[in-house]
Amino acid sequence: MDDRTKVQKVPQQDRQSKVALKEPLPSLTAQQLAEQEAANTLLQYDRMVELINSSLASPSPFRLRQSIILELNRISIDRIEAEAGRLRNVSINIEFSQHQ
Repeated sequence: MDDRTKVQKVPQQDRQSKVALKEPLPSLTAQQLAEQEAANTLLQYDRMVELINSSLASPSPFRLRQSIILELNRISIDRIEAEAGRLRNVSINIEFSQHQ
């Protein structure tokens, strides 16, 4: 085994998952935002049709999994929000709501 194939052992407490830094999304005008939302909606619709057709062709029952929800979210807000297709890792507040 040469040096390029050696794997460094890292203590478990030192392991962390971090979001890879990306280029910031460009600011969109209201018109560009509306166009991107419309394009994403059509892409999301197409993906839903694929999922439905795949499910209908399969003998197994359809299972709505977290991965599918995240994929549809990513398609929906791609090029609009930087964290498209990811679970939130921060708290949010819903104004004027009893929801917690």
